[in-house]
Amino acid sequence: MNDRKRVIAFVAALTMLSSTFTPIYADQIDIDLADLMEDTLVLGYSQAAEWCTWDEDNYVLTLHGQLPDTAYGNSIAEQAGVSASAVKTVVIEENTTAGASAECMFFNMTDLTEIEGLENLDTSSVTSMMAMFSGCRSLTSLDVNGFDTSSVTSMGAMFESCSSLTSLDLNGFDTSSVTDMGNMFSGCSSLT
Repeated sequence: MNDRKRVIAFVAALTMLSSTFTPIYADQIDIDLADLMEDTLVLGYSQAAEWCTWDEDNYVLTLHGQLPDTAYGNSIAEQAGVSASAVKTVVIEENTTAGASAECMFFNMTDLTEIEGLENLDTSSVTSMMAMFSGCRSLTSLDVNGFDTSSVTSMGAMFESCSSLTSLDLNGFDTSSVTDMGNMFSGCSSLT
């Protein structure tokens, strides 16, 4: 089923659930589907967000520009309309900036095996990295040495349940402002 048919089916289903329960047919929809798909993310199939693209054939989420803040339990993938568990690779392009909150940025991306270009992520304005990689159980390596953590106050559960991580170099971390490191490495059973 192509994306336009998915949108039509979705709109029709919503209309049928309205209080009048009047059925709607594809030829009655008065919207420009091309504009809708260009301007918004529709069920995770569009590549239109200004800060990301989603390649559903290869399960690759590419991030660029100014990223939105993420909040507890709401990964960057979910903000893009993509299921967190669908992402296998994240690519971070040059000059990508995280918002003030990077909480749960990669939260529960259970099948994520690689983050390319993590060194391109500007974290100088980030104040919370709580649960940032929590639940990334398929990641075996992670290079966070380039992170600017001088403004970060929370690193609680940052790597929680990253059960496949075998090593983690945090020599570059400035933790002088951090007040919460609770469960930071909980469930990291493969770390040596």
